[in-house]
Amino acid sequence: MTGRHALLVPLLGMLLAAGARRSEAGTNVVRNSSFELDSRFNGGPMRQGTESYMTFVKTGDSRLWAELDNAEAWWVEGPGRNGVQVATGDAHSGRRSLLPQPGGRKSASAISAFDRTVGPRPITLSAWVKTEAAKGRIDLDLVSGWQEGARREAQVRGSVELPPSTAWRRLSVTVESPARLQAIARLRAEAGALWVDDVQIESGAGPSAFNVRPEEWLRLAFSGDDSAVLPKWIERRETTARLILRNDSRVPLAGTIVVRYGPWNEPQLHRLAESRAGDLALGSAMAAWTR
Repeated sequence: MTGRHALLVPLLGMLLAAGARRSEAGTNVVRNSSFELDSRFNGGPMRQGTESYMTFVKTGDSRLWAELDNAEAWWVEGPGRNGVQVATGDAHSGRRSLLPQPGGRKSASAISAFDRTVGPRPITLSAWVKTEAAKGRIDLDLVSGWQEGARREAQVRGSVELPPSTAWRRLSVTVESPARLQAIARLRAEAGALWVDDVQIESGAGPSAFNVRPEEWLRLAFSGDDSAVLPKWIERRETTARLILRNDSRVPLAGTIVVRYGPWNEPQLHRLAESRAGDLALGSAMAAWTR
């Protein structure tokens, strides 16, 4: 493959509407809801929409939010990291979970990214938690914009208190959205230890089976490269490269996976590989060689 090429993965009959941000029944709208994605892409921070200026918003001399370097689309409330970190090796699913620990502070809290829109209907937030002598809560906030979020206000708020000590357990809260609003999850620990994983915001009067959002069902990587810094554009690579396609969906996939590549002005010029989506089990991968 020579010149400047792109690698695309359309999912026929399955991901045609994956870019939509509005919530549908059983469809998770939270970005990086299982904390498996780093916040880097080609060496730079992975930011979308409102996140582009969240690092600059202050009250007085204090920043309102700090981004987590190793968790795309999750932000710590208050200056610095404030005791919030990503835990590896202790998770409900996958490898990672979020660990807000207040330590000597009054609290440690993190929020999901803004710009995730829900409509006028029942909206449910669910999350898997593990606690040790914990005190705190999980909030579902429906806001008109980041300004309300900055004040920690909401048009509608639903909350569920943390159980003091528990093995992995699913919590949920449902609210009625009166209009099209942005939905964010707030994970707040005031004492003890809290692990959070598999956060889901969806339409409906109760939680459905967890899954990451459709845009994250599949992940691309080149063999030998860090998938968190996937080079979308390949500069003048004249030798073949091994492309790995991994399934991160928690429920079985349907449809057909088609991998294409080509120059910037015709990115779907060549068909590289095709496979039934159902043949790619959770956590497994298929490989294809670029030509």
